[in-house]
Amino acid sequence: MKLFYYFFILCGIASSNAWAEHVTYQDKKIDLLSYPIASLYINESQSLVDQNLDVRGVFINTQNKQSVWLLKLTFNMEHPPPRDVWLQLRSNANATRVKVNQQLLTENGNIGLSHKEEKGGVAIFQKRVPDKFLKKGINTLEVQFSNLDNPQGVIFRDLILSPYEELQQHIDVMTLAPVFLAGIFLISTFINAGLFIALNRNPTFILLAFTFMLNFVLVTYDILYWKGLLLASAQSYFFQQKLELVIYIFLLAALYFELKANKLQLIILVLSVTLAVLISYLVDSSPNIPVSLAPLLFTLMIKRQALTLNKMLLISLTLMFLLNLSDKFDLLDDIAGLYDNIWVTSFLFKIDHFGMVIIAITMLSTSIKNILQRSEALQSAKYQIEKLEYQFLQKHIQPHFLMNTLMSLQQLIRTSPNIAIDAIDDLAEEFKLLNEMSKKSLVAISQEIRICQIHLNLMSLQQQTKYSLAIEGVNYDELIPPAILHTLIENGLTHGYIGNEEANFKLTKTVNNHWVSYTVTNDGKSSTSSTSSTGTGLKYIESRLQEWAPNNWHLTSQAIESGWETMISIRAH
Repeated sequence: MKLFYYFFILCGIASSNAWAEHVTYQDKKIDLLSYPIASLYINESQSLVDQNLDVRGVFINTQNKQSVWLLKLTFNMEHPPPRDVWLQLRSNANATRVKVNQQLLTENGNIGLSHKEEKGGVAIFQKRVPDKFLKKGINTLEVQFSNLDNPQGVIFRDLILSPYEELQQHIDVMTLAPVFLAGIFLISTFINAGLFIALNRNPTFILLAFTFMLNFVLVTYDILYWKGLLLASAQSYFFQQKLELVIYIFLLAALYFELKANKLQLIILVLSVTLAVLISYLVDSSPNIPVSLAPLLFTLMIKRQALTLNKMLLISLTLMFLLNLSDKFDLLDDIAGLYDNIWVTSFLFKIDHFGMVIIAITMLSTSIKNILQRSEALQSAKYQIEKLEYQFLQKHIQPHFLMNTLMSLQQLIRTSPNIAIDAIDDLAEEFKLLNEMSKKSLVAISQEIRICQIHLNLMSLQQQTKYSLAIEGVNYDELIPPAILHTLIENGLTHGYIGNEEANFKLTKTVNNHWVSYTVTNDGKSSTSSTSSTGTGLKYIESRLQEWAPNNWHLTSQAIESGWETMISIRAH
């Protein structure tokens, strides 16, 4: 906090040995307290405290003392100025009363003898000095002020006499950076709020929206300050300091979700921030510096463990900390000519906020990149689904199967009409189930078993033999990809049996060490694996498994003593 005060003190001091006993006004802006020409009095008795004071001297004498004060200054006017003379007073004094040559110019708030009697004024105001108040020669300016609500010391950041145009230009320029920043933060707030709604309520986006909204409030506060709409009391600065702390906490929370940190890392983060804040208050220092470093350290901790680094994010967080550090410790003040341009000055005074602008741009670009990647993934998934549907129909509605089935039905209609009717019903049900399942990514295993049984019934008719399917350990409500068991049964018939041999299949479910396995066995004597083919059957099963459980499945097929075994294993959630 003391650094904050000294920053404005040093900015108001002109290191010049050429000051005179009376400063002369020459129709251009002049800050009276940049010269040691003021005398300071205390209380209604107007006891002299010190004289030949500049802005720093006034601050030192009023520090840790709550009272009503009187500041007297003199300035010379050699001839009537061609333009109106305006006074600009900018300070943290709770209330002020200004006189020029013993005549009341203006009151800012209401000076009282106690807190209850006093009414606070605004932090900055401008007032035209009437020509009749001024005179040729020595003029006296008296500023009575109170710091009953501000014992930290009074800083007169501006006590300026100037033509109106120069004052207004200064105000306009000092609001340029805050207006620019306010626009960026407001847009960032709406964008992240929209992303939160559009992308499955991702908490990262709503936390970023609150982060940028609070930044918008902070820079809007600056705009109101320079427009003379905020109170001069010390609580204004404390409000800004606390708001900055809350902003960093929201940013940390957003990073927690964005980086997918675990609970232990969250606990370490909370304890570290709490400790930093407590130590800062104990040593009477701002906690914003260590807290602004926390996002960078937290990101490094998470990313190091993940063995990957988001360079853009790390660079942005590093710049944010360095810009905040530069602002708090005035690291750029000694660069020659940096403050010669008032436009540059406007942005430099808000340099700490540009760190958050960099974060906004980085997170926005990252979000856009993620959206594009998701869009590509969705397009790819859509293509894959369409491909799987085509493979499904291609695999299970085959001309030779229809031809053989219809030929068998033609013969049964002549010899066994009742059996033929049942077969037609089975064929219709199989096609109905195939049509329903082709549009789904998961189906009930009961449907899958039913279509396998129907297919075995139809194939039994074709081959004039007996095909059976036994079930063990299966919960009929479970969901699996469509037709993967049907494909295994069909391949088993094709590769495991010759002619009209009887075929016995068995489907078994087992659970072991977080893996769920579905095993299809048959008693076929063929030495050819039912999944060794590189045709559409194997590709279809693999594609469906990858869609269902990306990189969390195994497919094995091998000969066993009693025939052939094919196992599909899925990692349990």
